[in-house]
Amino acid sequence: MKKLFYAAAIIAGLFTAGAAQAQVSISVNIGSQPSWGPAGYDYARYYYMPEYNMYYDVPARC
Repeated sequence: MKKLFYAAAIIAGLFTAGAAQAQVSISVNIGSQPSWGPAGYDYARYYYMPEYNMYYDVPARC
């Protein structure tokens, strides 16, 4: 009896479930400098981040 109830609940759930909709958005900004970089520079290959003691490679985005 328990198996029949679970089977009926699953089948009812399949009929009442709506179609899934997914949205994908891709934004590519190759060649543009990050907005958080220093002001006054048109281009910089690397940004030094003293908080992390590392350099950010702008073209590689890493």
